[in-house]
Amino acid sequence: MTITPGEYKTRQEQLWAECDDLRLDAILIVTNGSCFGLSGRSQGYMCFLCGWNSFDSPSALILRTGQAPKLIVSHHRMMMMAKQNDPTVEVSWIDQDSFGVGLRRVFEQWQIKKGRIGLCGWEDVIARSWQSVQEQLTAFEFVDIKNRLDPLRAVKSPGQLASQRKAAAICDGMFATLAKTNVVGRFTYQIKAELECFAKQAGAEFVQHWLTVGTPPDYPRYFHHENRQIPRRGDLLLYGMQILVDGFWGHAVRTYSLGPASNRHAAVHAAVINFQDKFISQMKPGINMSHMVREGFQHIKQVYEAIGKMGVDMLRLGHGIGYSYSDPGTSEAFPRSYYKLKDELARSVTTSLQPGMVFEVHPIFFYEDGASGIGDMVEIGNSGPSFMTKYPREICEHSLLDIAGASG
Repeated sequence: MTITPGEYKTRQEQLWAECDDLRLDAILIVTNGSCFGLSGRSQGYMCFLCGWNSFDSPSALILRTGQAPKLIVSHHRMMMMAKQNDPTVEVSWIDQDSFGVGLRRVFEQWQIKKGRIGLCGWEDVIARSWQSVQEQLTAFEFVDIKNRLDPLRAVKSPGQLASQRKAAAICDGMFATLAKTNVVGRFTYQIKAELECFAKQAGAEFVQHWLTVGTPPDYPRYFHHENRQIPRRGDLLLYGMQILVDGFWGHAVRTYSLGPASNRHAAVHAAVINFQDKFISQMKPGINMSHMVREGFQHIKQVYEAIGKMGVDMLRLGHGIGYSYSDPGTSEAFPRSYYKLKDELARSVTTSLQPGMVFEVHPIFFYEDGASGIGDMVEIGNSGPSFMTKYPREICEHSLLDIAGASG
């Protein structure tokens, strides 16, 4: 455990202070664990407040001033695991179809029959479990407190930064492993299996990664049935991973060529690196994030000039990263993929950068005859940004091409 029970208690107290004007009788954090991967929104709140991950089943953290935190899980085995998580939290279990009964019992124990409950995370809980909560707590009013909790998660603690640096190092190790792995003539799902094995042995508890290869590569391919591509000589290969280490996300992207990269692809990739460098260089404490994004996108023209007049798809430039893959509060400033840039910049937030924030900056472009992508975890320090991921960003020319004995 990288975060101590004392730090969790401090975070809980900070949340109560942020919600003081809401006149809450209790706070309820619900989640379905990390099983939703990149799409999950609620697990980050649970991890932030008590470090618990229920992986693939619903759980609920109930907070009340002057009372020990209560954690309800949905299986006896999960209760045994949860008791090892934080000794200051009281744990009980109940069947997930009767989840609301467990919550009602806690409020009865606290002699609360009605009132206002601060709520966060319900949108990820499976329908039957959440329905039981609604059925059992009809006398209570739910108050959304995400906007009170999100700012508390923005600046990472020293313990969290240490874990995210560990995650970044594993990402670097996965890139290095790919560079020396026989890839030509094999299914991409076989290649990914070796990379996932490396990550798990290095300490990652969850791996969701994508790989796409071809002349040109087409889009990020995550799942088994779409990872039956067979790399060949002359192909470009893009690889990105999203991993969990100690409950924190690590994420990075790199581009490989199977054999020497063409002058054209090298020139495009150099422009992408330059774009990323110029964007990251302005990420200094005190900068308004909306302004940062607007100014940063002024440098994207060099990428389009290098690609030329042809269709281009660009993935989201970046996002905050921490207890969630896309951290709330620090991700909204970045335009989403495939939306009109003008409209996205108009909805950009006004949060200011602060030391201790962590971002993923990953300019990734797919165009008619190629692709180029890099992605790095960036930590904001007192004097400016620094890279958490350190694997070389240039196109990696695969060195073990000839082992497969295959040709394009």
